[in-house]
Amino acid sequence: VAQMLAVISLLLCFFNLLPVPPLDGSHLLKNVIGMSDDLYLRIARFGLLFIVILLQVPVVSGALWFATSSTFVLMLRITGMA
Repeated sequence: VAQMLAVISLLLCFFNLLPVPPLDGSHLLKNVIGMSDDLYLRIARFGLLFIVILLQVPVVSGALWFATSSTFVLMLRITGMA
């Protein structure tokens, strides 16, 4: 049960880093590229739609799973559980 909770937590961590409003990764991208607040708010209106579409792209879902599983395996090795 603890391992499944750790995997879910890592998946949510990497999911939250996607650069789509209202996720935290979008704030990082907004500041890095210097996007105006007006443009950000116009894009944010369609954030949920972008997230649904983005998760259907195999490259994105595969990257999320790869980051999650790689980090989980690394955590297991560091703690000596694998």
